Amino acid sequence: MSYTVAARLDEFPVGQSRIVQHGENFVAVFHTEEGVFAVQNDCPHAWAPLASGSIDGCQVTCPLHGWSFDVRDGSPVDAPPNATLRRYAIDIVDGEVRVAGEDEQAGSAS
Repeated sequence: MSYTVAARLDEFPVGQSRIVQHGENFVAVFHTEEGVFAVQNDCPHAWAPLASGSIDGCQVTCPLHGWSFDVRDGSPVDAPPNATLRRYAIDIVDGEVRVAGEDEQAGSAS
C-alpha cells in the first residue's frame, strides 16, 4: 500500500494541522487530543482549505464560510448532512505520521 509521510509525530504538536499531497489529493492532517486524523482538505461548500481552519477538539471550522466537521469521521457538525468529508487512514510507524489509503479504516493513531 502506498502512503505519504505527513510529519514526524514529535514535531507535530496537538492542535496543529498539516496539508499533504497524497496521490492526486490534498489531505488535511490534524493532531488532536484524541489522536491524528486525516480528511480531504477542501471544504465541500467553496473549496476553502480546511487545514487553515480553526480546530477545537476534534472539530474543524472552515475559514471561509464557517461550516464545521468532525475530523474523526468526516461528518458534518454545522454543515448540511450531505457534506461529509472523505477520510484517510493514518498509520504511525517509527515516529512518522503516514497518510494511507482513502476511506480505509479511517480513524486515529496516537
